[in-house]
Amino acid sequence: MRAFTALVLAGSVVLAGGCRRPVAPPEDASPSADGRLSVFVSIPPQAYFVERIAGERVRIEVLVPPGQSPATYEPTPTQMAALAGADALLRIGVPFENGLMARIGESMPGLNVVDTRTGVPLRSFSEHGAEDPHIWLAPRLVEIQAGTIADELARLDPAHADEYEANRAAFVRELDALHEELAAVLPEGATITVFHPSWGYFCDEFGLRQVAIEVGGKEPAPRRLQQMIEEARARQVSTVFVEPQFSSASAQAIAREIGAQVVSLDPLARDWADNLRDVAHKIADAAKSPPAAQRHSDAAAGRHVHGQARPAEDRGVLGRGQRGRDRLGARIVHFQERPRALRLTIDHRRQLHVRVIADEDVAHPDAHRTIADLPADRAWMDGS
Repeated sequence: MRAFTALVLAGSVVLAGGCRRPVAPPEDASPSADGRLSVFVSIPPQAYFVERIAGERVRIEVLVPPGQSPATYEPTPTQMAALAGADALLRIGVPFENGLMARIGESMPGLNVVDTRTGVPLRSFSEHGAEDPHIWLAPRLVEIQAGTIADELARLDPAHADEYEANRAAFVRELDALHEELAAVLPEGATITVFHPSWGYFCDEFGLRQVAIEVGGKEPAPRRLQQMIEEARARQVSTVFVEPQFSSASAQAIAREIGAQVVSLDPLARDWADNLRDVAHKIADAAKSPPAAQRHSDAAAGRHVHGQARPAEDRGVLGRGQRGRDRLGARIVHFQERPRALRLTIDHRRQLHVRVIADEDVAHPDAHRTIADLPADRAWMDGS
């Protein structure tokens, strides 16, 4: 992997001694009132990269604020006015930039726009062939982006070019160390189920595979959702990963159906390195988590002592929040059979309603029978 790093970085090195070619700054480049350059970036992780290279010599503005999606965000008029006076805008390829570039072309055609995708080997989304913009989530690819950033800062501020280059070299060493650290944590060959396919480059770097719920940037249709539920059940998925920038409705639906847990991964955290560490540990924990079917079986077995049923434990979809009374005063109880966890609701007419909650939602022979009609050889409980 280090040979790969040396190869891709070589494209930005032009002198044998490892120094970068000095390039004249643009004629209109000038420090701001506080003596710092003004640099705009699209997303928070880019701010982290610029900080590692520029330190306090650059004032950084992030266009997409926390919690917003770079797929749909529109910069505010205040941001556009400030952008007009920036020394540089570092774009990275996220979708909202397409509309932004059109606005820049109309209102500020002289703005210095730097594409940090330069030199980065890009991948496509397998389901619809569009370019995958998430290049900031792979440390090896960030090394390439760091070279582009350092070059641009040196061009704008040649008096401190050596400092930017030294900081870039130090940052690359940090990235190398981070790659080794994450590789030691992540389970190579594991498959992760995600809502939005943000983690393709990350998975490529660490030998993982991602399966996305979202199709072509949209929530799956009902038929496709049911197919994904069946596929996830067949793969014994224990965890579905979501992102705070997107709706998790489909992911929650799949997780409920297969009894999986839902875990959030944030691809846009500004504290980039620590966030990737957190992501790696969450993926590793998910790989160690038993499949949903095994958890259901273990939970079901725990509800029988000497042939008698007992209330479900407060865990997973089998028990949490399901003991108590409904609006009609009914008790919600559990019953294990062959093995299968059931939720029983007794309405105000003492009518019994049975629903399977740990398996497929199928009809049950005892549905709509009163308590008095239940076979005497069955161990029903009222949850009290």
